Amino acid sequence: VELLLAVKRAGARNLERWYGPGEEDEATARGRRPIVLVENIAELEAKGDAILAAVPTDQAEKIAGRGYAACVATTDVHEYGKLLLEHVMRGLDVETIDGGVSADPARLVARAGESGADFIALSTYNGMALSYLTRLREAMVAAGLDIPVYIGGRLNQVPDGSNTNLPVDVSGRLAEAGAVVCGDVDAMLNRLAGDAAPADRAA
Repeated sequence: VELLLAVKRAGARNLERWYGPGEEDEATARGRRPIVLVENIAELEAKGDAILAAVPTDQAEKIAGRGYAACVATTDVHEYGKLLLEHVMRGLDVETIDGGVSADPARLVARAGESGADFIALSTYNGMALSYLTRLREAMVAAGLDIPVYIGGRLNQVPDGSNTNLPVDVSGRLAEAGAVVCGDVDAMLNRLAGDAAPADRAA
């Protein structure tokens, strides 16, 4: 029973990383180079490669030269946005720190702080962008962590008391709450290239 509990707590993702087939490779999404790349991941990486190919040389050099470390996470179970972002970040020599899928805000803040992340990058999908960001900002204040939070994906929220359960766009409120709102990956790269470098922010 204890063994089964330990396996459950480790989770499929960690078990795959620790003991899965394929050679270890931290540059890949699961920490191991797959023997056969499944179609949806191949399409995702192709999309990431297309984004990288379109990045202007001066912008790519600026981002790569800053030595960024990004803690990348999702607010819910949808992880494709996270995988795409990690692929692009690695292509620009940005260190990627796994913040988790359906990441608990307090644990994400702890992970970002202990790993020395320069910013948090959030992918969201399930109509909870604003409520998640609110909890994340509260956890950041409690931990004394002051780094940018970039957020992209479906930037919507199901309003409290809604009788339709239909989400509404909350991009403006996310920005008011202090997030760097990104309509797509290109927008995030533009901000990364234009924002202050980590050393400048620390000063």
